[in-house]
Amino acid sequence: MRKLGKKWMAMVLSMGLLWTAVPLQTVAAASSDQTVDIDITGTSFKFDAAKLSEIEYILTNDKKNVTVQLNFESATSKAVQDISTITVPKSTLQAIEKSGKKATFEIYSKGGDKEYAWEFTNGKMDKAADINLALKMTSVSTITLSDPITVNSAVLQMKYTSELPKNTSLILPVDKGDDTKLTYPVFYDLDNAQKNSFYLYKLSGSKLSYVTGSRYKLNDDDEFKISVTTGGSYVFTPTNLGLSNPNSNNNSSSGTTDSVQLSSYTGTVGIGGTASIFIQRPTSGTFTVTSGNPSVAQVLGSGTAVNGGTQYQVQGISAGTSVFTVKSSNGTTTSYTLTVTTGSTPTPTPSNRGWVMIDTVSYQFAPGNIYDYKVTLSGASADEVKTTSSRAHIASVKELRRVARSDGQVDVYYRITALRASADPTTVSSTVRGVHSSIRVMVTAGVKQNGVAARNQSFFTS
Repeated sequence: MRKLGKKWMAMVLSMGLLWTAVPLQTVAAASSDQTVDIDITGTSFKFDAAKLSEIEYILTNDKKNVTVQLNFESATSKAVQDISTITVPKSTLQAIEKSGKKATFEIYSKGGDKEYAWEFTNGKMDKAADINLALKMTSVSTITLSDPITVNSAVLQMKYTSELPKNTSLILPVDKGDDTKLTYPVFYDLDNAQKNSFYLYKLSGSKLSYVTGSRYKLNDDDEFKISVTTGGSYVFTPTNLGLSNPNSNNNSSSGTTDSVQLSSYTGTVGIGGTASIFIQRPTSGTFTVTSGNPSVAQVLGSGTAVNGGTQYQVQGISAGTSVFTVKSSNGTTTSYTLTVTTGSTPTPTPSNRGWVMIDTVSYQFAPGNIYDYKVTLSGASADEVKTTSSRAHIASVKELRRVARSDGQVDVYYRITALRASADPTTVSSTVRGVHSSIRVMVTAGVKQNGVAARNQSFFTS
């Protein structure tokens, strides 16, 4: 049996209706609704003429809303989301428009898990054309985005679709299935989804642009109902980038909350090594950082204020993985995953403990200015360090020279160039063997160059 919404299930149980396992092709659900159930073997699909005619007949002659269930009986969640095309012809879209009724296309993987759904309500396209209902959801890669964003987000790719009918909604269920197993893709869990508001951003290359009014809360059926009329790629996330003030709508609530945002969400250290959790947002308030597995990794001390951000040090205790929960006083949370490695790596001692250190914590300058700084390595070669800018179009970084010192350490000099002003910070990080040290950079028009010098140091097992 396909998963039913909570409200519908409650109604069914209250009425005492009995359900059987007899497969049905077309079932009358209510006087104004009708379901077309299509079972599919394999991982490809194309509507046949008979089913399309049935859908259009229900809309135009029976004058009923229609729900089309596409049941990929042998396809996993990932396989369903890798499908390239589920084409609805323009004739069917025109039938929806003319009828004034609602048509919902629900896509299920094996086991009866709803992957996603499209809802069309009297929608009209500026230019009539066939549309593709295939949707691919992938986890966000934060390093590919110009604006920092949490990993509790998903990229929604509407394949081969440049336009959708007006009054179109994409429906994303969170609690797919009745068990507690993680499903694909894992970009948020039910607990986080219930606590947070989610925002929609259009993705173009590495840049994000806020979709006006798109602030969404989970509904009573544990689903997000997202209004979309243009195809392409979007990021659905609990991160509020503040690109504009989200307006309320039927699926949203007013006001804004600055979600917890980190400069990095993962790290790897050896036993005894340390890593930094740098909180970029909110820039004010208090935080709690808690290890999900204290026997593997623990927090060292309290947070340190660093020019508009807050930094915590965490240390590897034993081999394994610990997920740290970072919670702001405003109630928003995110997570940082630390992997502690072992194998042939011995327990660190003063003689085998390496480190990477940047001589600057933060810097502020105007477009066109440059700033040179130094990274010092101990227990590693210059070839092992990887230095990157989180927003290279705002502030770029390049290596200038390397200097081998008599004490065995290596100094690597870099230059940061301010390219254009931005209200958001850029993080320039140097990473060695999974640990990193970073500079928080602000590019502000007309500002006088200034910065904060410090021994910004992170340790690793050499």
